[in-house]
Amino acid sequence: MNKGFYKIMLCCLAVGGSVLAIESSPSAIEITPVTNAINDIDSIVNDALDVFNVPGVAIGIVVDGKVVLSKGYGYRNLDQNLPTTENTLFAIGSCTKAFTTFMLGQLVNEGKITWDDPVISHIPEFRLMDQYSTYHITIRDLVAHRSGMARHDLLWFNPEFNRSDVIKSLQYLEPACKLREKFQYNNLMYTVAGILIEKVTGQTWEEALSSRIFIPLTMLNSNDSVKESQKSEDFSMPYAEVAGEIKAIPFRSIQSVAPAGAINSSVSDMVKWIQLQLSNGTLLDKHFIYKETLQEMHTIQMPMVASAPDEEVYHFGYGLGWCTGIYRGHYYLHHGGGIDGFISQVSMLPQEKIGVVVLSNSSSDGTFAVSCIANTIIDKLLEKTDVNWIEKSKGQREQIKKAQQEGPVVNNELTSIPAHKLDDYVGYYEHPAYGIVQVKLENDRLFATYGEMIASLSHRCYDIFNGKIDEALFGDKSTITFSFSNNTSGDICELFIPLDQSVKPIIFKRKADSDLFSIDYLKQFEGLFGDDPLSAEVSLRGDKLFLISSGMGQENELVPDKRSKFGLKGFPGHSIQFVLDNEGKVSEMLFIHPLGSLSFKINR
Repeated sequence: MNKGFYKIMLCCLAVGGSVLAIESSPSAIEITPVTNAINDIDSIVNDALDVFNVPGVAIGIVVDGKVVLSKGYGYRNLDQNLPTTENTLFAIGSCTKAFTTFMLGQLVNEGKITWDDPVISHIPEFRLMDQYSTYHITIRDLVAHRSGMARHDLLWFNPEFNRSDVIKSLQYLEPACKLREKFQYNNLMYTVAGILIEKVTGQTWEEALSSRIFIPLTMLNSNDSVKESQKSEDFSMPYAEVAGEIKAIPFRSIQSVAPAGAINSSVSDMVKWIQLQLSNGTLLDKHFIYKETLQEMHTIQMPMVASAPDEEVYHFGYGLGWCTGIYRGHYYLHHGGGIDGFISQVSMLPQEKIGVVVLSNSSSDGTFAVSCIANTIIDKLLEKTDVNWIEKSKGQREQIKKAQQEGPVVNNELTSIPAHKLDDYVGYYEHPAYGIVQVKLENDRLFATYGEMIASLSHRCYDIFNGKIDEALFGDKSTITFSFSNNTSGDICELFIPLDQSVKPIIFKRKADSDLFSIDYLKQFEGLFGDDPLSAEVSLRGDKLFLISSGMGQENELVPDKRSKFGLKGFPGHSIQFVLDNEGKVSEMLFIHPLGSLSFKINR
């Protein structure tokens, strides 16, 4: 295609969020695909905002190396009626990934790494559950989503989870498939890539991002955290549909997995990023990366099994930080991003030198809005008018909603009596990677808390409960199954939660009550129980209780469980239960075993 075809004869350029046309006589005006797209864009965007109930979007268009539009529409803050501008900051979510791989590409050019270096050669403490993968997974595998690792995304919803925890946790997480077996999108692996950048450069990922990309590219609005964004004079609030209404929701900080999705940017900055991608790695008289390295990043590295539902768009694989495909017969590079309250999309046709970025502030129907806007703009630049993308997206949305409504109905009402008293389920449950899930009882109702996720539990059957998740964060129909299991003594000991559909439910082991690690609390259980020949002595040494049975002289450590109950170390299915009288003093000790129990009254 003739590149000059896309040049604007009279320099229609985006200036200050508006389109500026240089004065000329009417007879000299040439109508091009660019001018047509610019002339129609206001109505296109306003229709999309209205149809999909999105407060605001910002749009940037690059054609043949020139920024032809950089503009905001709608509102960045509904309560204060603040308009969206070309400088409004939006969270761009997973569009961040291309920035992380770009820095890796720079390190490749500098001879500090190769794409096929084993990860463990740069991060010696790196471990996966599968030993073969630990030693053979490469940097290319990390960023091409072919690690075999399941997503385990809820891991980083825990606010106590930090970036160093990623490396520590990986060995406890079940993979979804073998290394390089299939495409498996994964944010944790991109975080590992960010940590690798830190190891090689001696800078934090944030510092490297600023010094290597933001500053030299003059992306001076952009930053790496939602906290930093809120210091700006021009940032967007995040929105979502809650109970049928568009409402502002809390910002989601994802610094623990920042290299996968923490960048906040504006279209005035993102058009520079697109220009760099379309100019073989050189911009503003600065060389950022070798042309060959950039081309490798733009080339498929891992096939995708599923394609998009649109016959016009075929997603055939993933490159290095970019999705690759065919858009209506044209080679297509793109990536979307989604984080609470924000949806973004960067789309490029490299051979035609076309690039479009759309940023939105709604995580409900924002995906439909940004995709139909981007596709419509590209079609106009390609002079294709046969698809009404807004109507097509409306149809797709209705199909999805219908499928959700016709899906299996989960009964959240009490159907029977639980196998245990509700109080027996209360406690802390721990997984070595995911951390703590707390189950508590309030007003005769169980609640499970994991980080910022709160689930109201309603009994289904036996020890199984349905957990209804906060709709503002996870959607109206978010329900997770909570399954408790018993040990051989019949006590609740584990909690199974299907947090990732590609692997088996995550097993959280019940933690002992914290009081059982207090020396002052443990002292009350000391004493002599029973009479000869059946007697036993409980003594406290340091912060541990020991049981010595008479006659045998055998000594066994008591393992904290809950309240006044202890396990017997080395004897599964055996436990010691101390009985308290009405005054709260120990009166009896029960030795519980698989065949029953023995009672020992306290002597002293």
